[in-house]
Amino acid sequence: MDDTPDLVGLAEAARRLTAAGDKCARNTLSVYVSKHADALKPETRGRETVVDFAALQRHRAENIRIARPSGEAPAIKSRADEAGAKIRVDRQIRELELAQRQGVLTLKGDVEAAAHTAIAVMRAEFAAAVNDTAEVIAAALGGEGRLVRPHLRALEKRALDGFVRVLTDHGLSATA
Repeated sequence: MDDTPDLVGLAEAARRLTAAGDKCARNTLSVYVSKHADALKPETRGRETVVDFAALQRHRAENIRIARPSGEAPAIKSRADEAGAKIRVDRQIRELELAQRQGVLTLKGDVEAAAHTAIAVMRAEFAAAVNDTAEVIAAALGGEGRLVRPHLRALEKRALDGFVRVLTDHGLSATA
């Protein structure tokens, strides 16, 4: 049996992995190989990075979750794997709790409540300011406040809609 590694470039490795059911783009594979260089031991030949394809495939099978066709059983994890996963999850929970106690983490619900309050206050302040500002602008320009108010209300609506849009884009409920 030949123990010579099957060294392939990243583009070829991506093609082979995709053909084997592990859909992977070359640039994604490049990042993966760089991240796991200690285990995969990539080599540079000229301008190309090459890796042992069998080692890469094994490493990805152990470290990447690939959607399996229905009916195919998931890989069985050892107790050590489960214990390690539990330790990592417990550590992450402790870090989140500590961050929250230190005030560097804010719960999404708290942010949404603050956003609702901010929107309500902005609406009230804009409504009060529109009438006063319309009269000031009309007096300065020698016109009537009733002619300026619709333009200020359009400005108010646009500003509030933009604020709500940004909150919504960030996954927050922003109705007030």
